[in-house]
Amino acid sequence: MQESLSAVIFKVNDVWHGQCVEHDIAARAKTPQDIWYELERAIVAHLKIAKDNRIPGGLRAIPPAPDFFRAMFARGLRLQQPEEHRFTTSGFHPVTDLRLSETPV
Repeated sequence: MQESLSAVIFKVNDVWHGQCVEHDIAARAKTPQDIWYELERAIVAHLKIAKDNRIPGGLRAIPPAPDFFRAMFARGLRLQQPEEHRFTTSGFHPVTDLRLSETPV
């Protein structure tokens, strides 16, 4: 069974950051259009590493993100999911709810 993941994106200076909420997995990109791709790439990479190294639990072995990211996600503006995902695993799209939030203080 694949879990659905949530993430928040925000900009710090000229860099876009993406942070998964359920697991402490993050990515960076130069444009907001690229952050979804980079974040999903990081999640799928973690899944592959866990599988290749027979790490039980897959993503469940990675702790949740710090609470302030969950708060940013809750306040964030929901973004439309792209029509095409470049990274999937068995038809699973890693990030199903992405939200734009203000830069953390």
